[in-house]
Order: sequence, then structure tokens, then C-alpha cells
Amino acid sequence: MKIMTLENLELKGNTEQSILDGALNAGYSFQYSCKNGQCGVCKATLISGEVKELQPQLALTEWDVAKNKILTCCCEPMTDVLIDAEELTALKGMETKTLPARINKIN
Repeated sequence: MKIMTLENLELKGNTEQSILDGALNAGYSFQYSCKNGQCGVCKATLISGEVKELQPQLALTEWDVAKNKILTCCCEPMTDVLIDAEELTALKGMETKTLPARINKIN
């Protein structure tokens, strides 16, 4: 078991589980969208510890990597980690919906 400390929250995660999935499975609300490294919405700063990429972090720029940014959807903690990520408790329990839409005009 690894412990992820997220703004004073400790989550016990399983191996081969992303930081994001560990947080969501423990009942915390974190910002995310695609869950596959494409969008960058789940970007956080790795303050300490080591992570392993479960899938490519495509949304990270060279600047992000230099600033120790990670995508929580793509990284598994290899040691205890401390990240700077915003926990969105105000959104907890909101139902996620995907709705069809059509663009009529782009200006």
C-alpha cells in the first residue's frame, strides 16, 4: 500500500491505480475530464515522491515537466507522494452527464 497525501488528505491506493482513481475511489472529488492524458485538466504539481507513468502524459508541455507537473490520471505513486491538487468537495455527488450538442455557427 502507498499513501498519497493530497492537501492533508491521506489515501491508501492499490498498485496499478492512478492517483486520480485512488482519490475518486476514496470518495474525493478531483477535477478531470478525459482520464487518458489528452486534456490536462487533472494536472497537479508533484512536490515529493516518485510516480510511474501508466500511460503517456500527452497534455504536458516541456515547461510543465520542468515545473514537476504530472497528470493524476496517468501516474501511479511508486512511493508516498505529496502533490498540490485542488480537492473539489463542493462538486461531490454531482451526476456527470454527456449530452449531445450541435454547433450552428463559429465566429
